[in-house]
Amino acid sequence: DDDDDDDEDAPLLQRLTRRTTAASKQVMYYLTENDSFRTEPKAQKVQRNTYRLFSLQQRTPEELFYRQIHSGEYGEALRLAQCYGLDKDIVYQSQWNSQAVSPHTIQDYLAKIGKHSWVLSECVSRIPDRFDTMLDLLNYGLLRTNSSAVLQLATVAVSAAADEDDEAMEVDHFGNAILPTPAEQQQREERRSDGRARKLRFATLNEEQQLMVRSRMKLLQYKDRLISYEAILGAERVNDHYSVEFFRSFRDANLVQSALNFAQAAEWKSVDALFCRHGDTTLPHRLAILSSFPETMDPKEYKYLLPEISGQGEVVEFVGDDQRDSDWSEAILERPSAADDGQFVYNDTPDLAEFRGTLTSPVLTHWYKKRAVEIESLSGLVENSLKLISMAIERHVKGLEHLHADLLTLETLVYECGHDVSLVALLKMPLSKQLELILSRAQADDSAMFVRDIRCWAMPLLRHSEKKKKGAGGADLLGDYLLLRAKDDLRLPLAVFEASVGSKPIIADKGDLVRIALECIYECGSEDQLSLADAIVHCLPSTASSTANNHKKLLEQVDRLEKHLEAAELICGYGVGVSVRSIRDVQNNEFEAQQMLTKLARHVARKSCMEYSYFRTLLNDVLSLQGGVFSCVKEANCYQIVASALLASGIQQHLQLADALISGSDQPTVSTIRPASATGIGGGGRTPSGGSPGVSSLHRRSSSLQ
Repeated sequence: DDDDDDDEDAPLLQRLTRRTTAASKQVMYYLTENDSFRTEPKAQKVQRNTYRLFSLQQRTPEELFYRQIHSGEYGEALRLAQCYGLDKDIVYQSQWNSQAVSPHTIQDYLAKIGKHSWVLSECVSRIPDRFDTMLDLLNYGLLRTNSSAVLQLATVAVSAAADEDDEAMEVDHFGNAILPTPAEQQQREERRSDGRARKLRFATLNEEQQLMVRSRMKLLQYKDRLISYEAILGAERVNDHYSVEFFRSFRDANLVQSALNFAQAAEWKSVDALFCRHGDTTLPHRLAILSSFPETMDPKEYKYLLPEISGQGEVVEFVGDDQRDSDWSEAILERPSAADDGQFVYNDTPDLAEFRGTLTSPVLTHWYKKRAVEIESLSGLVENSLKLISMAIERHVKGLEHLHADLLTLETLVYECGHDVSLVALLKMPLSKQLELILSRAQADDSAMFVRDIRCWAMPLLRHSEKKKKGAGGADLLGDYLLLRAKDDLRLPLAVFEASVGSKPIIADKGDLVRIALECIYECGSEDQLSLADAIVHCLPSTASSTANNHKKLLEQVDRLEKHLEAAELICGYGVGVSVRSIRDVQNNEFEAQQMLTKLARHVARKSCMEYSYFRTLLNDVLSLQGGVFSCVKEANCYQIVASALLASGIQQHLQLADALISGSDQPTVSTIRPASATGIGGGGRTPSGGSPGVSSLHRRSSSLQ
């Protein structure tokens, strides 16, 4: 009925046209019965095939059997094996090897193989490319090596007399026994079988039984590692990230080495998984493993792994995951001891050996200190060391407070002050040097920055100094530093004393404030700092929180300071440079005191001609200095000093004044040092060197501490 059969090579359109035309004619003939639409019957073709037998080859059933397996004709091979009694396991083995592992292939091929050794070898050695199929294969291997299977191979029956099920039979309220469900009955049978298997002795087992026990222990190990691998990857992403190559190495790897590798790769969750699931092997080396985390890694990332101390002072035990129950095979064949799994760590780094095994509070303290120093020295990241010690203190680890304070100081020096200082160097550095580095950026003319740096950065160091109770306390430490800055300039010390007056004083103790202020004024050797010294005196409190003896002593010291300060200002008023320290140093040395008075008198006498009133003022001031501070100098020597200065000047009028002084015709009365308005120096009519030598700018505080 195909019109184009005789021209099969015709184009498609032509063939379709012919077929359409033929079909149309048939329809028209059916409707009209007109012979013009009748199609002529087509002659049928006859095709003949000739087959010839060239050869006939004879094969044995075994040869044909293997040929069929090789060509994948497994159904024919099974029928041939059934017919001639050949080994069907070979067919199933070939099918198993040619297919990917899946629940289907396990059930249809592997489960039908009767040779235990081959099946167990496949369960142990083969690694599927998916996590779930790997678990299925291991579970099947454990099923093939359960206690019932081992007991069935026993050459000597194991007595079950002592294995009667001693579980109480459940009864209803009528006293009728409640029969267990099939699942409960199977569990009871498994418990009975496991109990009998635990009584076996490995040495008495036959070869096949020993193989099954060894294989079962290997399968248990691999399943444990597979579950650990799942914990490492996360249950929700295990199939997507499962790696055959990784599991191939991980399932037989040294767990301590694996934990070290994970730590070095900064994979703290993987380390946590090994701690939780294999704590008996890894936790004895916990601190060594924690020491392997990169020093550049933020310790807060692995804070859950850090050891801590309980409120009772004991090391808190690391809580891991619930472990599976001990298997019957582990009761008759012990696993190799894992005690030496981590020995290689201490061979490479002997200094970690002291942190091995059971942890104690002193051991933790020492490790945290050592690790903090390592982190800072190897990475230079002070904040990482500081975070580690801060978390250790939060975990109640004792003895880290001083190191914590040192790290705070180092953080300030490195990040705020810009100094290149290491923790090791800082620990060897005295506190005074640390304070000097912290405050080194403030210049003498920037007192605001200086005070801010003390409040923000130096105060923690000063409080730390108080807690250490070694050497100087906080006030003493700051006082020593202020003395260094006061040698040439009192501006920065003055800023500190001014900041100590108010609600938030830098130097809180008033006794310390007075003592340090006195020391700073006397330490300054500059001759242009008297106004600053006067300002410091104004900062002193009216009372001091000291003992009675210290209170009296401070009063005496302040009185003495004011006399020295007044004397220095009096001398400087004549244009002779002198410091408060110079006054103090010479007040008890007759020769040097006379030298200072002589210098003053001659400096004034060398200037322009003095009037008589000016001469009387000079003589009166010299006698005032002698009566107030230079008591070691005799009064008569004061007249001699002034007369000698007048004579040495070579001025005619000065010679007459000297003659009057020597003859005693007009001697001024002797008085002690007093305010300038009383001496006539500040309120008189003369102004030497263009200014008054008086001390009217100094407000007396002789009773400031009363």
